[in-house]
Amino acid sequence: MDIDDLVNDANEREAKHGPAGEEDQDRGIDSMTDDVLSTEESGSRERIGIVEHFFSKVSVVAIKLDAELAVGDSIEIDTGNGTVSETVSSMQIDRESITRAQAGDSVGIKLSRAVPAGSAVYRQETQG
Repeated sequence: MDIDDLVNDANEREAKHGPAGEEDQDRGIDSMTDDVLSTEESGSRERIGIVEHFFSKVSVVAIKLDAELAVGDSIEIDTGNGTVSETVSSMQIDRESITRAQAGDSVGIKLSRAVPAGSAVYRQETQG
């Protein structure tokens, strides 16, 4: 079973039984985008997108990208209560595994823990 199958299963469960209870899920993505609208760069990280939804049953995040993202990139998600750091090991668009995504794409990425919708996503620059 791939990430998209898990996401589809989670969507079907949520359609039947309601959302998993993430309190930020009720806010519209447009209002949350306003909270983190700028394409800020701070220190060694660059804002590359925003969390659209987190599927808690399968621990997959949907991210709307403002910039390119590739498998192997290190990302940091600012939850408002701390950060979650991950290395992108795989990602998908519409049930297709991809290695690179562009600005404007919505991608699914498996995470180790939950993050709220509306969280800013940053690419962590590697020290060379």
